[in-house]
Amino acid sequence: MMTTKLEEKEEKKYIYKSTAKKTYKITDNQIYEAIKRGILTDYKHRKNPHYSSAPESLLLNPNEIEEQLELIKQLPKYSEEEKQRKAEYQKNWRKANELVFYCPLCNKNIRPLKNSDMRRSYIQNLVTDKDEAIRTLIIAHLRHEHTDYDQKRLNASKVVPDTETICEDDDNDEECYEVPVDPLEYQFEKSWYIGSLKKAYNRKVIDIAIENKMLIIVDENGKKVLKPNYDVISPKPVQ
Repeated sequence: MMTTKLEEKEEKKYIYKSTAKKTYKITDNQIYEAIKRGILTDYKHRKNPHYSSAPESLLLNPNEIEEQLELIKQLPKYSEEEKQRKAEYQKNWRKANELVFYCPLCNKNIRPLKNSDMRRSYIQNLVTDKDEAIRTLIIAHLRHEHTDYDQKRLNASKVVPDTETICEDDDNDEECYEVPVDPLEYQFEKSWYIGSLKKAYNRKVIDIAIENKMLIIVDENGKKVLKPNYDVISPKPVQ
């Protein structure tokens, strides 16, 4: 549908919610609360011109915002849900921060990746032993960043064949041909290979960690235990 000049002029009166937030230093919750309480009355919704499935955009009258800005800024910056989400995020961030370690090979502090199973387990208190968590993260870091493990893992499909050769004998000759391996069997063989590869590389990187004094062997109740060496791996101050 064609837009008239009058409609275009009317449209220029409004700004997007994102622009209003940046310009006037206000939050989503303050804007929605202002609308809910009748402080802001001149607004409209518009469909996203680029993505029909996207939520509608909220447009606001900047003149009205400026007139009511003092009142708007007195409203709560965040909803209760947002406050809880922020508190949960901060709690998880502090918990994950306990697992940061210094790698002398990288010469920098290493923060566990957000998709790390150990990071998630430690945050959720499924793993409560900090030494165990950091030891696991050190081994994983060295395996991925200081060996060719990832390249070998990506080449697993070349090592584990997805076809097998079948040969049949007849009275005159032997005929051989390739057939696909059963998909479940192939996945099992590939997973077994990657698991064996991971164990082999873990043994290598444990030696690397000990050589670089990132891990040390200590005696606990008559048992030899591998522990993080905090004299070396404690995070360094950010310069």
